[in-house]
Amino acid sequence: MYHYDGRQKAIGDYLDAHPVTGLLIARGDTILLEHYQYARTDKDRFLSQSMVKTLTGLLVGIAVSEGAIHSIDDTAATYVPELEGTAYGATPLRALLHMSSGVAFAERTYQSDDDIFRLHLGLLGNNAVGAVAALRQFNRRDAQPNTRFAYASSETEVLGLVVSRAVHMPLSDYLATRIWQKLGAEFRRRLGYRSDRAGSGLLLLHSHATRLGAPGLDVGK
Repeated sequence: MYHYDGRQKAIGDYLDAHPVTGLLIARGDTILLEHYQYARTDKDRFLSQSMVKTLTGLLVGIAVSEGAIHSIDDTAATYVPELEGTAYGATPLRALLHMSSGVAFAERTYQSDDDIFRLHLGLLGNNAVGAVAALRQFNRRDAQPNTRFAYASSETEVLGLVVSRAVHMPLSDYLATRIWQKLGAEFRRRLGYRSDRAGSGLLLLHSHATRLGAPGLDVGK
């Protein structure tokens, strides 16, 4: 039960009022409630959207701890030489982690004139050009790195490239060996990753997301 707008309500009231496909509530390692609708079950994976950005950040940290990335003050071009001479290539990893590269990138409405739309076309469209070429088209800096926050999925895509090049393996393989396999057999069986997308490409069971957020989980060891 919960209280909202002066009334006591049940979880069913919330699900009736909101188009929620799946709802999982956990405390520690215990699942208190797990409910699905619209013909989905606990066996269906859901696209993580931008939650995967957190995992990309974790992979950067693991790569630093293993010595594959020497410093987050290195520039992206240190690890992805094809970005040399571009605004993103000259940006320190620290700024990318903070989404404060200063590179102009519009992510507002997902209309055809939005930069995020152009980025996704370059990554996943019928005439996809690959991550490097898709990112090189955004090459105007309107602020110095680490001076202004601006949400931009492109920055996480740069970080995904950096990690992959630094560790010499696809991002999904690094995720599998450094995080997923630490979480048990269920995770090894059901790993799903779409096109090695660092910003929104992971397919997760609800229980996956819950396990990743469990207190005290140390996936880097």
